[in-house]
Parts: sequence; C-alpha cells; structure tokens
Amino acid sequence: MALRPLRTVLSSAPRWLLVLAGLWALVRSALGAMGGYERLWLFGGLPQSRFTSMAMLTGTLRLRGGLAHVGHDEQVFNGAAYTNWGFGVPLLELPFHAVARHLARYPSKFFPDRAIYFFYLLLLLPLLWAAFDKLLARRGQGGGSRLGRHALSWSATLLVLTCALYPVMSCRFLIYEETVAYLTVFELLAVSAYVFARDSWSAPSVAAIAAAAGMGLLIRPTGFGYMGVWGLLVLLEARRARPVAVFAAAAAPFVGFWLYSNWVRSGSPVSFGLGNSLPWFPYHTPLLRFGSRCADTAGHALETATLLFRGFFVTLNDPPAPLPPLYGAAPLPPPDPWTKRCHFEWEARSPDAQSFHLDPFLGIAVLGVLVWILARHLARRDRRPAVYVPFLAMAVMFAGYVASAAGFSWRYAADFWPLIVLAAVHHVRALRPEANRALGLPLALALGATSVACYARTIEPAVSTLDMYDPNGPKTTPAAMWDDFEKARNDKDGALPSRYKCGDPAPWPFHNGQGWKADCTVDTFTNLFLGIPAKGRDYRYLLKLTTTGMSASTLRVYVNGGIYTAQRDGEGYWLVVPIHRERFTSPIVMTTIEWTRELEPQGGRLLSVELS
Repeated sequence: MALRPLRTVLSSAPRWLLVLAGLWALVRSALGAMGGYERLWLFGGLPQSRFTSMAMLTGTLRLRGGLAHVGHDEQVFNGAAYTNWGFGVPLLELPFHAVARHLARYPSKFFPDRAIYFFYLLLLLPLLWAAFDKLLARRGQGGGSRLGRHALSWSATLLVLTCALYPVMSCRFLIYEETVAYLTVFELLAVSAYVFARDSWSAPSVAAIAAAAGMGLLIRPTGFGYMGVWGLLVLLEARRARPVAVFAAAAAPFVGFWLYSNWVRSGSPVSFGLGNSLPWFPYHTPLLRFGSRCADTAGHALETATLLFRGFFVTLNDPPAPLPPLYGAAPLPPPDPWTKRCHFEWEARSPDAQSFHLDPFLGIAVLGVLVWILARHLARRDRRPAVYVPFLAMAVMFAGYVASAAGFSWRYAADFWPLIVLAAVHHVRALRPEANRALGLPLALALGATSVACYARTIEPAVSTLDMYDPNGPKTTPAAMWDDFEKARNDKDGALPSRYKCGDPAPWPFHNGQGWKADCTVDTFTNLFLGIPAKGRDYRYLLKLTTTGMSASTLRVYVNGGIYTAQRDGEGYWLVVPIHRERFTSPIVMTTIEWTRELEPQGGRLLSVELS
C-alpha cells in the first residue's frame, strides 16, 4: 500500500523519460566512482598501456626497445621489454591515441586513458540494463507491471556495477585495477549479448558474444577461461552447427592475434609470458620462472584453499586457533608457519583507515546467493548443463588461485563477478511463473537501497586513493610524457658484461643480481642479465657457473623464456643454451638460476657466472 502513490506517479511518466532517468543515474554513479568529471581527463599513474598502444601505432609490440629503463611487472624477452598485461587495453586505446597525436588540444600526443576507459564503460551501461530488462520481459511484466520490470532492471544493473566494477574504479586505478576493470566490462558485455542471443541464436548476437570474449582474451589471462565458458555455452544451448561456426569465426581474429602476441613476447604462442616478468616482490620471481613450490602437497593445498575461501566470504583476519571441527571431527590445528614462508598474503583494499579494509573479497551474502541458486537447480533436478557452467568455471578459477599459492589481491575478486551475474541470469530464467510476483517494485527498491548503502560505505571513501598523472601539473609538462615514450621506444642500451664475479656491481637493469649477495651467498634463486658475446652464426652458448658448497647434482636454469638443466662439473655447473643473438633488440639475456626447490636458502656460494 505504501508504494501505491509512487507507482501511480511513475506509471504516468512516458517510457523514454524513465529510460533516460535511469541511464542518467547510472552515468552519474559511474562518474562519481571515477572521482568526478575533472579527474576523468587525467592519466593513470603508470604508462605501460598507453606506451604500448603508441608503440603499436609506430609498428611494434615492444613497450621498451631496450632494458635500461625496464621496471617492475614488465616482461623481458629477446632483449626488449613488453607489457606484463595483455594487449587488449592498448588495442582499445589505440584509436584514441591515433587521433590525439594529431590534435593541438593534446600536446602530450596521448588521449587521457581514464576518459578512454569511461567511454567503454558508457557502452556497457545501456546494454547491461537492456539485457536485464529483456530477461525480465521474457517472464512477463515483472511484479505485474512494466514499471516494476524497468525499476528492477535498473536497480539490478546498479547493484552489479557497485559490486563488480566500482570498487576497482575507485581504488588506485593504476594499470592493475584498470586491466581488471576492462576485463569485467567486456565480460559483462558478453553476458548482455548472451541474454539477447538466446531468442534465436542469430549470427549478430553470437558474433557479439565472441567479440566481447575475444577482447577479454586479449585483455587479461583470465579471459582465456571466459573464452572457454562462452564457447561451451554456445555449444550446449544453440545445439546447431551455424551458431558454433559463427562464434568460432568471430573469435578467430582475436585468438590469432593472442597467439601471435604471445609468441612475440615469450617465444611460445600459448604462453602468457608471465615467466619473463620482473615482479615487485623478490619471492615471486622463482614462482613465476619455475612454478609454485607451495601447494606441493594435498595438506598444503587444502590449507591454501581454506584460507582463500575464508578471504572470499568471511574475513581477511587470521583464522582463530584452533579452527572449528568439521562434521564432528577433531578440531583442525591452526595453520603452520608454512603459509607465511610461502608469502601467502592478502593485498587488502585501500585505504587501510577505512572499515571496509579487511572486508572479505565477495562476502557471506554472495556465498548465500550462490549456494541458494545451485541448491534450487539441484532440487529441481535441472538437467540443462549450461546452468552449471558458471559454477564449474568459478571452481576452476578458484583452484587456479590455490595452485599458484601466491596470495590474493582484492581486485582479482572482480574476475568472478561476471560468472556470478551469469549464474543469476540462469536462475531468473529458471524461476517458475508464480515467482513473477516478487520481481517488482519492492525488490527493486531493496536492491537500489543496498547499492546506495554499499556505494556510500566503500566507493566514496576509496576515491581519495586514486593515483593519477597530470601532464599539466606543476612538476611536469605535456612534452615530458612524450619524451618518456621516446626514451622507452628508441633509447639504446649500453654494454653489459657476459661474465660476473662475486661482488661485481649490477646497477641495471631492474632486478639484475637479485638473489646474489656481496658475500657470494645466494637466495633460493639468482636473477642476472648477461651480455651476449658475438659468435657469428653459432647460436649455441655455454653458461658456466662457478660455485662452492652446493650439493645439487643438477640445477634448473631459466634463459630467455626457456628452462634448461645445468649439469654438475666439480665445484660448478654448466649447460649449453640456444641464443639467437640476431633476434635480440638489445644483446642482453635474462637468466635465472634455481638453487633449490625449498622455501629457504640451503647454503653455498656463487663465485662467478659466464656466458660464452
């Protein structure tokens, strides 16, 4: 009864006015999560995506032509540096930078990358709403009226944005958050296209799913799994050869470029190049080069899974000791120091002064919704395999994070949100007709109130953490941004030695000499950049390690994207590696030696390293 006057007023408004009002509200909320209109025209604090985009306009995928200026979280292969993230964001930015470099309005020659992202977000807003509205329309008028349907579709859209996108837009929004946000945008576009495709599986709708999934593949490694999800859904639900063929044809250009770009930056078309990366934290270097040493037993994997599950849905605080018993069993012991030695840690959300800093990544409410949806499918004995695909994909993604045992950052929770939305879409489709009574204005108001409360609690306070670069600021000029790009693109490296002795300085590149101390002792690994001596047509190089106190009979050695085995020779080790010097932009090769698979150094000293 209390809602009757509101229904009367809104029902008398023309439909186009309601649509514009809803869209305006979404745009305003998105703009607020980006820090407002003024901040929209600044640049992200890290340049890798825009520099890669401009490099592509000048004919190369290389982020840096040399290694002197290489930084953390960049990839090194064949003597050049590449973006550690996919090439999707640079591709999406490319047409904007192509125009900006010819306009006097942009003396830096770059278009503001935050505004570019907002452009793609604006494409998502009406399409996501229209998909939700169509989903409800297929069930009849939500809540008995078109007004109820429209209100519910708008509030559901706002809730998805507030949960899935706005957190990564409002906190820092460096390249880390930016890449995750772009992936989420395109996977939600794929969800929208999927809703429209289910009417007839028409070629345009299926191609739209494939294009959104293809761009997700190029943006971030998680997009590889999503490509499989969308391809599987088309196969399971269309059940005809033509839609499957359309999906494959539309996805093919994206997959082809993905394979090519992987090959350029890693030497393998199916590698993400992460093994070539220079991570910020030194303990991640051996993990990326040689794989995780942490989830090595069933017990350790279970412990990691337990911690991750708690972080997803319960709390980021350390678990109490002892853990509660499971199904009447004896209490579980507290986690041993292994998790700390493996550096399985949380990167909580900024700023740490806010109450939401240690909130779980998804929350208990999300767990309850997922369990409810899955339970309803099972109770109805739903035999459509498509409804279980998002749950399977979430389990696989969760297992991947467990296997890496590298900790977890709050922003990666956004990887799961498109799957959560997809599960909700399947649930609404499967509801019985009598459930329509609940799909109206009261539910819309509840979802809207929840969105507003979450926005006020977690989005607005986080905007202060946004890290932006102003080329017109007091400490820089627009020309400085272009000069930085020119240095990255064209600067030539100086010479590096092909032989190092213990104690020799290694001032550059980044992480040169990592894991090798001045007293010759080593960490579990040692990372070095070696100059490649000229040898004519001979591409076989001898890598010789002079050591003392080492006990291993063989060592694994990473050289320029490949892993080789070094054999023991007296008080040292040697191996022959293929290095095609003529392919190197700069004659410098990155080499990493794994001294032990244990989590702590085992003693011993490295006296010298020589490549000849």
